[in-house]
Amino acid sequence: MGKQDIEQHSPNAEKSLILAAALFPDEEWINAEKNIYVAKSRMIKKTHEQQKWEREMSQVIILANRSSVVYFLPEKKNQSKGKVYVDSVIDGEIVELKTVSGNRNTLGWAFKQGFKQGAAILRDHPEIRTHSVFIRLFSNFTIRSVKAKSRGN
Repeated sequence: MGKQDIEQHSPNAEKSLILAAALFPDEEWINAEKNIYVAKSRMIKKTHEQQKWEREMSQVIILANRSSVVYFLPEKKNQSKGKVYVDSVIDGEIVELKTVSGNRNTLGWAFKQGFKQGAAILRDHPEIRTHSVFIRLFSNFTIRSVKAKSRGN
C-alpha cells in the first residue's frame, strides 16, 4: 500500500489508517467523502449491494461530519473459518455497522451478530484489543429497553 493522502492529519486519521492497513496490507484505499475511505475491492461490490451500501454510508456520514475517520474494509470472508469480516475501522477501532427496524428480538440478534463479527477479528488479531457495534435504530425503543436487550435481557 502506498502513502495515503489524508484530509485531516488527526490522531483518528492515523489510527484508522494504521489499523486498516494492518488488516489488509495490500488494499488500496479510495477517499469517497471527507473523512471516509473505502477499500478499492469493496467499491466494486457496492454496486451489487446498493441498499446495504447506502445504509452503511448514511450511518458513517453522521460520524465523519463530527471529525471521525472511517475506513470501510473489504467484504471478504475468512476462507479458513467461514467468518465474515467487520464493516469498518472508525477512529482506530474495529466497528461493525448494523441497522435495525424490527422488534426487540431483531435488535438482540443484530447486536449478537455484530459482536461475534468483531470478536472473530480479535481472535485472528490478538494485538487488537477492542471492537464495537454501531446500531442505527429505526424503531421506537426506549433507552432502557435497548440497554436491557444489549445485556441479553
